[in-house]
Amino acid sequence: MSDIIPDDSIMQPGYLPRTPFDAPHNPYCSVLRFREDRPVFADETDFPNQSVQFFLDIAGIMVNPRYWGTFTVFGQQLVAAHFLALQRYAMLQMERGAAGGGGGALGGVVPGMPIGMMQSKSVSKVSVSYDYSHSMIEGGGPWNLTTFGQQYLWLAQLVGTGGIEMLSIGYAGSLTGRVNSWAHGVMTGYYYGGI
Repeated sequence: MSDIIPDDSIMQPGYLPRTPFDAPHNPYCSVLRFREDRPVFADETDFPNQSVQFFLDIAGIMVNPRYWGTFTVFGQQLVAAHFLALQRYAMLQMERGAAGGGGGALGGVVPGMPIGMMQSKSVSKVSVSYDYSHSMIEGGGPWNLTTFGQQYLWLAQLVGTGGIEMLSIGYAGSLTGRVNSWAHGVMTGYYYGGI
């Protein structure tokens, strides 16, 4: 019964609950490589190693190397960066709320927040509003909340374009094989032999 009642550790910053299963470890991208490739996430205080690894592991599940090929690591880094940016934004919002801030700037840097075109401005009591609709991907939902998510979604749509087309070739048993392509007329391989 005591393992059902949570202890005080869940109230600590950066706490991640245990999963009911052993989440697979991402073999394609390490925390070190992520930080080298994306120096905006180099600060271990704002982006703890535990959080980076957690989101890299999620990205390892979401970005299948079978479909992403040479874009696998880049796609996984975009997914992790998206979730880390959202986590940082949420943390800054909580800090601002705890400090009694009602509005204004967050007081910290959140990488990957989308940039909108200035829609309106006023001089007295300084007010500015931005339009983000031009940079949003239709149907993108929460992926539109960061530029990393937008890049991931765009690449995911590109990677998923067209499916795989198979064309069987044969003439009375003399030449048999299979041609694979990812788009009409773009051959990715020819396999001679049984189909």
